[in-house]
Amino acid sequence: GDLHFGCKSDLLSCLDSIHPSVDSTPDVDATVLDGSVIVNMLKPRPTVKTFADYANDVFLPYIYSQLAPVSRVDVVWDQYASASIKCSARTKRGVASRQQASASAPVPSKWHDFLRSDENKTALFCFLAEQMCTRPVFMGKHLLGTLRNGVKSSLETYDTSQLEPCDHEEADTRMLLHAADMVNVGFKRILLRTVDTDVVVLAVAFHQRLECDQLWLAFGTGQHLRYIPAHELAAGFGLQRSLTLPLFHAPTGCDTVSAF
Repeated sequence: GDLHFGCKSDLLSCLDSIHPSVDSTPDVDATVLDGSVIVNMLKPRPTVKTFADYANDVFLPYIYSQLAPVSRVDVVWDQYASASIKCSARTKRGVASRQQASASAPVPSKWHDFLRSDENKTALFCFLAEQMCTRPVFMGKHLLGTLRNGVKSSLETYDTSQLEPCDHEEADTRMLLHAADMVNVGFKRILLRTVDTDVVVLAVAFHQRLECDQLWLAFGTGQHLRYIPAHELAAGFGLQRSLTLPLFHAPTGCDTVSAF
């Protein structure tokens, strides 16, 4: 009665035969970050005592470093619905006790244990989104972060009607919505930061609908980081095969569909 899982990352070696990934950072105009990936990657340093310290000394410096070479950075967070098919998948990863995530609250000593709780992550994501978008940024730069069904923008006059309200549960799909908004306001070279093969599949499938010149994926972490050109893969597949890629990916790598 349990799901039979495949290995999602097996698809990447197949895609490399269509067009190989590259090691050098591409020249892009805007970046969409999977916020959950970022906080899992950015562990608190020993000098970090509170969540305010974490935001000021760890999280925000990273976000500003990502904003430096581009004009806009969007940070997209997962949402955790209690009546969701994803709940069973998250429960298997373990649970953690509820801890407060506010400016003065102490940062937990076991970071990844803290992140096993959906309530903890929701509180942390909301806190970081508020911190990120309520502070001034350099002229010509734009920071935007999701906040539950809504968004927070560093530009108070920015029209967010195409981004909210949004009931996407996972950042995987919501990242493509933000990429589409970037294209609508004139950005043509976009980078998606992820560690999930699902986002690669969606990027290839929807590249032509986005109508951007280049759609890159920064995939992996540390020494395994590489850059995947979704636009080149879409061109190699052709329109029809690109559009069918999610259908064939679902029964081989989706964590809510049993593999054969």
